[in-house]
Amino acid sequence: MTYSLTQIRTAMTTTIRNSIPGLIVYRSVEEMTEVPCAILEPRFADFDGAMQGGDHVWHFYCYIMVSRTEPFYAYQKLDGYITGKGSTSIPQAIEDTPNLGLDDSVFAHCYGMKDYGGSFSSAAINHIGAVLMITVHS
Repeated sequence: MTYSLTQIRTAMTTTIRNSIPGLIVYRSVEEMTEVPCAILEPRFADFDGAMQGGDHVWHFYCYIMVSRTEPFYAYQKLDGYITGKGSTSIPQAIEDTPNLGLDDSVFAHCYGMKDYGGSFSSAAINHIGAVLMITVHS
């Protein structure tokens, strides 16, 4: 079954929220009002497989933001969210539930991180962050 972008985004939001209590997960930048948070943004999609009877591949950026008020603790908190394993790890949350609670036709994978220590210019909250890169096959 092929799921819509809305269904996948909602499922990924729910998966991360359920795995990491205390982390606010927004489905769009416009919703963001406080940190620590994650914001899911679709970057691009590959429909070639779907046209050949295969799957869609969605590519997401997951912006992670934490308060900059105490930098030492902020970086510790940020590190926990982007590290590959651990109780506050977003990659671990995705790895533990690769179907995002949908069905086994869905496979999500966090394949990388970039822009560590940066800030997201559209956010009006003083923060530091990083970007996780996630693909979802459906």
